[in-house]
Amino acid sequence: MNFKIYIIIFIFVFSLENSYSCSCNDSTVDLPIAEMGLSDGTLKATPSEIIFDGVLLRAEKDTSAAKTRLNLFFYIKKYYKGKGKDTLLIRTNYGSDACGFMAPPGTDCLIFSAKNKAGQFTTWRSDCCKSISKALENKRYLKYINFLEVIEHKTDGDYFYEQSKTYWKRGMTNADENVPALRFKIINGQMEGDWEVYNRKGDIVEKGQYERGEKVKTWFYYSGYINDLAQPASVVKKIKYKKGKLKRTKTYIKTIDLEKNIYFVEIYKNGKYRRKKRARSIDVS
Repeated sequence: MNFKIYIIIFIFVFSLENSYSCSCNDSTVDLPIAEMGLSDGTLKATPSEIIFDGVLLRAEKDTSAAKTRLNLFFYIKKYYKGKGKDTLLIRTNYGSDACGFMAPPGTDCLIFSAKNKAGQFTTWRSDCCKSISKALENKRYLKYINFLEVIEHKTDGDYFYEQSKTYWKRGMTNADENVPALRFKIINGQMEGDWEVYNRKGDIVEKGQYERGEKVKTWFYYSGYINDLAQPASVVKKIKYKKGKLKRTKTYIKTIDLEKNIYFVEIYKNGKYRRKKRARSIDVS
């Protein structure tokens, strides 16, 4: 009887740690592409002044402020972005329902962190900012580490990463990775050939080409709806590169007049508004 009660309590506690009652959304792509400065387009990067692989030494509850926080003390094994001390204090919200980061003490964690207005390094749970506990999300942790190592060392290979359709599945993190996330090649220590990034629906959101480690020709960046426009909209951003340097940009914003069922495309060149025209399609490939 005692054994059965113990199991029930354990499952309840674990479910609380993996609940998803905060308002975070699935990231567009389940890889730290934008965080490592590899995207000039529409991918939104998690605020991350530093990215490191470390061990959570201990977690201390902090009730000194109006909202309860959790102070996380890490031993740093390796920095992938930024530099700092061997040990570091990272603050987070208290509780998973407040988007707080949680991990068992003594375990490995990959942390994405930026300073708040008070100058304190902060982080959140993994669906909010990509910080990962290896103990709770081993598969995603190993995928991120592999990607970061490949990008850092420019290891030759033909790379293909996958992701899950949704971050959550039945209240737990979704480990069913069957949707493409990223394709690229490294030859002789340099990016070479096609670069393709996909969202969780399997749609391409970014594509272009590298030559000898530099972006060349025209790259395309796609996004879905824009929250700050009155009407639903989609965006195609074209960026022209020459020898890795950005030469010019052209942005197409497709808006919809829902009442008249009319499509418009607004065109911007190098960030400046040029014109607006009626259109049936936003295909600019």
